[in-house]
Amino acid sequence: MGPQVSYFSPEILLEQDIHAPAKGGPPLDARGAAFPGTNLYVQLGHGRNYAWSATSAGQDITDTYAVKLCDPGGGRATLDSDHYEFLGQCLPFDVLERTNSWAPTPADQTPPGSQTLTALRTKVGIVIAKATIDGKPYAYTELRDTYFHEVDPSAFGFASFNNPRKMRTPHDFFRSACQISYTFNWFYINRHHIAYFNSGQNPVRPKGVDPNLPTLAGSGSCQGASIRTR
Repeated sequence: MGPQVSYFSPEILLEQDIHAPAKGGPPLDARGAAFPGTNLYVQLGHGRNYAWSATSAGQDITDTYAVKLCDPGGGRATLDSDHYEFLGQCLPFDVLERTNSWAPTPADQTPPGSQTLTALRTKVGIVIAKATIDGKPYAYTELRDTYFHEVDPSAFGFASFNNPRKMRTPHDFFRSACQISYTFNWFYINRHHIAYFNSGQNPVRPKGVDPNLPTLAGSGSCQGASIRTR
């Protein structure tokens, strides 16, 4: 049943057992694998009479927006402007920076060095490009539906996977997997059944939105788009 992690060496998984009685809370009884740093529960594994796993899915949960640039002083905006229009306001970009550094090892003699990566963030996602539309400067942004919601509500789904009371039947499995907002193909088996569920918090877009083109994020309205803000 997967998962698709064999292209990492070593694989980015750790093995764990979770066993807790029902007294004072839901029962947990599972063994399997989880990703380091997010391993509050077993994410891929088995209980005493069932097992589950996952492979990657490819639903479209990311929208691209065209955000008009502006000058907070009322001047003419350019492609170098560091502010953008959102719901009638001229807001500054959030500036995100991360510095990576490295040193040589016995397996890799690359000389030591470092790099600083910078990204700009808006209320409707991370800036990926800039362009002009009808002569006016815009920033293109990408907003993933689960951005800033990487844990909630998916944690409830993983907790249910570890709860034997909520994984007795395929329908129990469906209800558990439905709480996970990530896009995955989930597989389930017990001694009588097999089942499959495709999870993902897929945005419901208005009919007027063309999925092949950016959506205008207007200064006073979203012009028919379903804007989700962080």
